[in-house]
Amino acid sequence: MLPSRGDLGWGLTLVVLGLSAKVTLADGMLADFVSEVFAAPGKAAIGEIWAAVFAFSSQIYLDFCGYSMCALGLAQCFGFKFLDNFRYPYAASGFSDFWRRWHISLSTWLRDYLYIPLGGNRGKWLTYRNLMLTMLIGGLWHGASWMFVLWGGLHGIYLIVERWLRPSERPVSTSRLSAFTKMLLTYIVVTLTWIPFRASNGSDALDMAKGLFFSGNFEPRLSDSAILALIVTALVLGCNITLRDQPLRHVIEAMNVWMQGALILVCLLGMFLMSANNARMFIYFQF
Repeated sequence: MLPSRGDLGWGLTLVVLGLSAKVTLADGMLADFVSEVFAAPGKAAIGEIWAAVFAFSSQIYLDFCGYSMCALGLAQCFGFKFLDNFRYPYAASGFSDFWRRWHISLSTWLRDYLYIPLGGNRGKWLTYRNLMLTMLIGGLWHGASWMFVLWGGLHGIYLIVERWLRPSERPVSTSRLSAFTKMLLTYIVVTLTWIPFRASNGSDALDMAKGLFFSGNFEPRLSDSAILALIVTALVLGCNITLRDQPLRHVIEAMNVWMQGALILVCLLGMFLMSANNARMFIYFQF
């Protein structure tokens, strides 16, 4: 099936947006700072460590979401249409909602081929067991490392606690303050849980976690790289919350032609300016 002119245009737009997220933001503004701090957390100030943890949360999102957008865009250019792989996961209001928005192709596979065959929601304790096994295997899917198993196990604990604290029969508050608080709490916990995912080994992960609260360096001044990383992180979080339930295509198509052109021009200019940096493969290529 040949793509329509509109589908071809949207496919190319996705490719530009995805490459910009990867090249300009993830690689050009975040990767070097994250690598520097994670390589030697004992030498970094406490503010730098916090900034690096949040920066990696943004880096892996922009890297993997950018990769997915490129893949979806190229497929659309050839007439194939696939579902989005990310739906603003950092605006999730809870951990089950996070996994409905993050890496949807993997989370759907884990649900359909692991969680449901294990028994799904049949009984409280079986549900807890199935959640933990699914997330442990999901962590192990990323590689034969105890760090990935720990990362998956932590998410299993979050899902179990969330299920235990909020049984289906209890009414759920829908106030704006409550919803925003849940989103912010989910985002912070998910971000901190990226530490073992990013760290090379348990010792490095422990050093990073300890440095968040017990760093011997309390230098208040942040480096320019840390400030830039925090600005990008705020931009990522703000976009996720603002666009939480809006398909990206609808957002872009709602712009007038001048705004669309300006957006594409900024993306292309950003990629040009950052193209001198060392090229990095997409993070999820290793998985």
